[in-house]
Amino acid sequence: MKLALLQALVIAMGGLSALGSLLIVLLLLNSKAGVRASLAYVLGYSGSYLTMGLTTVWLGRSLVELDEASGPSPLASALFVAMGLLLWFLAAKKWLTPPDPDAPPPKLMEAVDTLTPVKAFGFGVVVTLLNVKNLAIYFSAISVIAATPMTPAEAGLCVVLTVVVFCAGLLCPLLIYALVPKRADAWLEKMRNWIEANTDKVARVILPLFATLFLIKGGRGLWLVYFAAAPSAEFDVQGHRGDRGKVPPGNTIPSYESALALGVDTLEADMQITRDGAVVMGHDDDLRVTGCAWAGSGDASSPLISEQLAAEVSSWDCHLELEGIQPPPPLAAALDLDREVALNLELKRPTEADADVYVQALLAYQATCGGCLDGRLTLQSFEWSALRHARDRYGEALAFRAAILDKQGDFEAIVHAREFAQIWSPKHELVTAELVERVQGLDMQVIPWTVNEEARMRELIELGVDGIITDYPDLLLRVLERDTDRSSP
Repeated sequence: MKLALLQALVIAMGGLSALGSLLIVLLLLNSKAGVRASLAYVLGYSGSYLTMGLTTVWLGRSLVELDEASGPSPLASALFVAMGLLLWFLAAKKWLTPPDPDAPPPKLMEAVDTLTPVKAFGFGVVVTLLNVKNLAIYFSAISVIAATPMTPAEAGLCVVLTVVVFCAGLLCPLLIYALVPKRADAWLEKMRNWIEANTDKVARVILPLFATLFLIKGGRGLWLVYFAAAPSAEFDVQGHRGDRGKVPPGNTIPSYESALALGVDTLEADMQITRDGAVVMGHDDDLRVTGCAWAGSGDASSPLISEQLAAEVSSWDCHLELEGIQPPPPLAAALDLDREVALNLELKRPTEADADVYVQALLAYQATCGGCLDGRLTLQSFEWSALRHARDRYGEALAFRAAILDKQGDFEAIVHAREFAQIWSPKHELVTAELVERVQGLDMQVIPWTVNEEARMRELIELGVDGIITDYPDLLLRVLERDTDRSSP
């Protein structure tokens, strides 16, 4: 979500080039209705963009639900290409038409002085619909939001922020008028003169600039969708905390079941240790961090898993929207769900003593399931020394691969870690083509986390990573063009 919002806001800054609309605000300030007409115009202008943005995102999300196989990214990329071509057409037209200093103002501008607040509001709506350049820039920003997995509330917030940035320039005259009324007339007059003298020059620069940017972004997206190298057949789709995107906060039986139903290759999960030494599933020691609520009688002894008995942990509800209490499940309950899927289990609070508890719990389970963990177990941790300890002490008793979780990207440290680790699992922003090549040259796999946007998934696949950890395994499976329903024939 954050990356999509940033991209949308950067594109929305193109709205600051709407000098014609800014000039209308300045003219309205000097009209009979003054500030009231100017404010009404801004409301009509921004309200129209807000309505179009929310409608577009809603329709886009509906289309994705109806045709999930196509995914939103190809549509967004095609839109960028179309908008780029349109802006280049407008740019060429602008460059081939010499400016005429004696040309009369547009007829719409002549009516500004007579506008009432109500008519000014409608005028703002009309200007919004008629400005092709602004519409192209705005819908390009909105397409980024529509193509990104997020909740409806998050999408709505992103649209609102995009509109605020896109329309920010029109608020400047009103703010000047409100904050420095004594100097406002002189300052606004200078602003008006500059706009009238430079509108054409600004358009001649802005149009080809955004046209080129849109063509590059859209063309690159289409390349990744249709022509980029396909991942290997062994590409590892890992469901982060199960299917966290659909069944938050994850690390519950329903979340794991949802991921398994989709057909993930690996179930990624986190382990915690209770006060009495039991291993349960959970991302955070403090259950409140992931939205769990106490559902037992009386008061909870502590919100920390490490300070509770295993029996107490079972009285917490970690998905209030589902029927029945969904506590952090015991290790065995999670592993019993599927004895064939690969497992990637993170050691939380990973001191060497904790690593002993985790591995001994896995050994105990291994003894009861007839060696069912053989060939499908990975242990991961940010504390690499805990993985080394587990390998040195239990390597012969429990077969597992070690994945080093990484937020730094220090290649020399990775080189030293290959003595006990087989997987480099970095924060996805660290991944570059050079690092992928160098790490794989160490005979280690590269499996980044946590990747939730389709465009980034495609980029990483193109870079040659061996797998991806994601909150949205259904999206990744669609990107890979795999069936997301195990029950299908």
